[in-house]
Order: sequence, then structure tokens, then C-alpha cells
Amino acid sequence: MTTTTSLGRTPATNPRHAPADSGDWRDDAECRTHPDPNLWFPVGDNANARVQAADAKRICRRCAVLTTCRSWALNTGQDHGVLGGMTEKERLAVHRRQAGMTVGRTRNVAERMFRDRLEEFVALRAQGLEGVELAEALSTNVQTVNRVNDLIAASARAVAQEVAA
Repeated sequence: MTTTTSLGRTPATNPRHAPADSGDWRDDAECRTHPDPNLWFPVGDNANARVQAADAKRICRRCAVLTTCRSWALNTGQDHGVLGGMTEKERLAVHRRQAGMTVGRTRNVAERMFRDRLEEFVALRAQGLEGVELAEALSTNVQTVNRVNDLIAASARAVAQEVAA
């Protein structure tokens, strides 16, 4: 009978017990040989948990695979524990900043489309294209289409205010 761990792995495939020559970057992680693996998983947001997270991060800072671990944690959406020298809150903040950059890029694309392709945009809209269909016709996404629509509306309001003045 084969024994399994709580993660459903046999001891031979459990990363904590994998042979050192497996080629896995985790083999070189400082946390792998630490006597208290729970150190990287503080519970709560109280003073003790913050001290525990700081202790784990201190060990991470001297780890040979810090950058690889951090990239893995960010790219795979890990949302528990200290990984790559970052808490889950710090990783969430990175994801939020990246999402903000995406919004900024969409805004820039929409502004370029408003400036350079407005006639095409308006002509396609006049043909009855909206939303996804309009986005596909313009080789863009719905978010950009919505932003261009907002820019058109704002421009129309500005013109109306000038005429009224």
C-alpha cells in the first residue's frame, strides 16, 4: 500500500522530499530545509503574524532562488504565505499595480484610436456594429471600444458647451 501526504502526493513526489538533483529550482530554496515550514504561512494580521512574516522574508532575502520563487509566485497567482520574499498582501499590490498599467495602456490605445481612426470607428458604428462586433472589426477589445465611446461623448459635451457659451 502506498502512503500519501495531506497534499495527495506519495512521499517520493512530495517536493519537500524530492531528491536534490531533480532539477527543480525549489531544491535550492532556503525554506526547503528550514525546521519550521509553517514559518512561511503566518495566520492573521496581528503582531505575531507580522513578526513571523518578517522572519520568513529575512530568510528569503538570502535565498539563492529568491527571484525565481518571486516570479513563480506572481505568475501563478499564489495567494497564501510568504513566497519570493513577499507576503500575499504585497503580491496582491503588485497585481493591482499591473492591472492599473493595463488600464493605462487601454486608455492610450483608445486615445490613439480616437485621434487616428475616429472616422472608421464612427462609420462602423453607423453600420450598427457595437460592443464585441465593433471591437473585432477594429482589431481591439471591448474595453477600448467603450473608452472611445466615452471620449466621443466627452468631445460632444465639450462642443455643446462651447456652442452654448
